[in-house]
Amino acid sequence: MVNALRRLEGVQDVALDLERTVATIRPQADRVMDLALIPVAVREASDKAMRYEVDQMRILAAGVVEEQGGARRFLIDGWPRDSALAWEGPPVEGRCRVEAEVEAHPGGLRLRRVRSLPLRTPMQP
Repeated sequence: MVNALRRLEGVQDVALDLERTVATIRPQADRVMDLALIPVAVREASDKAMRYEVDQMRILAAGVVEEQGGARRFLIDGWPRDSALAWEGPPVEGRCRVEAEVEAHPGGLRLRRVRSLPLRTPMQP
């Protein structure tokens, strides 16, 4: 499964914790990852002896929350606008660090159960 995840475009590194059954994926700083491909890669890594499924995906990232047409979206720093994730959290001003569940829904992926922490630039108090 680790090799399948490493082959995904934009993946820098994968660490697998077998005791907790958690895979941690670190993206390349200058590349965009298609997060929707992670469950597909995990499922395709299954064989007859062992079936793998993604139970839950979580994200820890920095970026900004944008509001457009009454909907909020989270844009990860350095990723293009069309890669923004639907946001179910409260409004946030400026850049923030986010920890959230990633969930599939009809319009793509969305972030749920969001915890955010504002990121201050050196010029801000």
